[in-house]
Amino acid sequence: MTASTQVSTIEIDEAMFLPCYRHILEPNDIDIEFIWGGRDSGKSHFTAQKLILDCLQLKYFRCIMIKKTYESIKDSQWQTIKDIVEEWGLSDFFQFKVSPLEIICTNGNKFISRGCDNAPKLKSIRNPSHAWYEEGDQITIEDFTTISTTLRTNKGKVKQYFLFNPELPKGVMDKKNFWLYKNYFAGTNDKNFTKSISYEIDGKPHTVKYRSTHTTYKDNLENVTADRIAMYENLKVTNPSKYLPYCLGEWGQYSNEVPFFYGYNKMKHFAHTNYEPKEDNYIDIGFDFNITPCVCVIGQFDRENQIYHIFDTIMQDHTNIYNLSSLQAVCRKIKEKYLDSGYYLRSRIRITGDASGRSGSADRQVKQNYYYTIQKELQLLPQQFYVRGANLPHTVSGEIINEVFVNLRDNGLYLHNQDLLERDIETSFPDAKQSLNEAKAKFGLHVLDAWRYLMDFWFNFDKSNRTFVSKNHKKFTELIIKNVNNLKHYG
Repeated sequence: MTASTQVSTIEIDEAMFLPCYRHILEPNDIDIEFIWGGRDSGKSHFTAQKLILDCLQLKYFRCIMIKKTYESIKDSQWQTIKDIVEEWGLSDFFQFKVSPLEIICTNGNKFISRGCDNAPKLKSIRNPSHAWYEEGDQITIEDFTTISTTLRTNKGKVKQYFLFNPELPKGVMDKKNFWLYKNYFAGTNDKNFTKSISYEIDGKPHTVKYRSTHTTYKDNLENVTADRIAMYENLKVTNPSKYLPYCLGEWGQYSNEVPFFYGYNKMKHFAHTNYEPKEDNYIDIGFDFNITPCVCVIGQFDRENQIYHIFDTIMQDHTNIYNLSSLQAVCRKIKEKYLDSGYYLRSRIRITGDASGRSGSADRQVKQNYYYTIQKELQLLPQQFYVRGANLPHTVSGEIINEVFVNLRDNGLYLHNQDLLERDIETSFPDAKQSLNEAKAKFGLHVLDAWRYLMDFWFNFDKSNRTFVSKNHKKFTELIIKNVNNLKHYG
């Protein structure tokens, strides 16, 4: 490495860069460099090195360092650049500012910081030349769209470096549903490739060229200790869900470390079969009320075999084909599937759901609550409605349902091809107050809520006096479970 008082003449020996990344140093017309894979693969270190080099040598350079939160940039990108600058003996050429978080070169070029937690700041960027996304797997499609549409400049194209570990974010169980995979990596099994996306803006063709560079710790062995290698390899045994993304650098499923419904067991409770409800048993429907979407979960207790079956989910929003309110559209769908044929009797329908549905309206109708709308649309009687005066706390609801999952016999409850419900169950987690509020804010969980109300009706409703249990909920649930496990008639 040699340096002079003229910043633009500084050269960095290619040997300073890991071999697996040196192709990125060569002149190219790539718009987005996706650099991804396992941990300790040197992704961030290389990107910082490359951008320092560009900052020193290019006539114009304004790089945005981007992460999910602004606060986290200082300990990652900003600090990595500072460490390398000091290691290379170039501190005289850079000023590291904390407020605002910037790095300024003596030639006028600079690095600036932006977090996705401050959208107005993202939109205030002027004439960037480069963008460095760190921990891109945590960035949402909304974040990326905001940023990418903001990267306007009269200096030419913006060169983007997008770094990530292929760990699916919370709520995404399949890589096919993750925007990053779906938009840029689907359709090929190759990990290293170059592709283009073409589209039109105002009738003019545009092309975005992107390149995928995949690495793992094995590409950075000289900088990874034996202890860390052992830790990554041991994940295969201790935490298989993390082994794929952390060690192998492959797309891995999100693992809910603290599930709210810890008793759920796919092998025990999920059935890849359709269920045909019996006409002489009740059809029970749990509702969760939202303008968009409105959801109901439908189940039946098979009295003869003492088995609970959850077999349908109906979800409608304000854009429904019926041109009705979301709730009316759900009711219309129930009528089409279960009542219009005449096979299922209206008298065998039972309705439960969100207690808040007793007041207000989800519809365009004034002074009518949700349950009045259901009663009118499905032509039911008032005695077919079973609704609490107030919803159970999430903690109590979770306690009841986990009791069912854990202690009901193996063939006592099935979710029949209920993928949306299973997704909600598996992604639910308790927040600091042991409630579902944080998970609901993040994922919606509308199907889950409709199902929780149905489970409350099944396992906390005292049929002897037609009222919901108001105390000792778990003991009452235990009694029902005991009867069902002993195949005593119940229902």
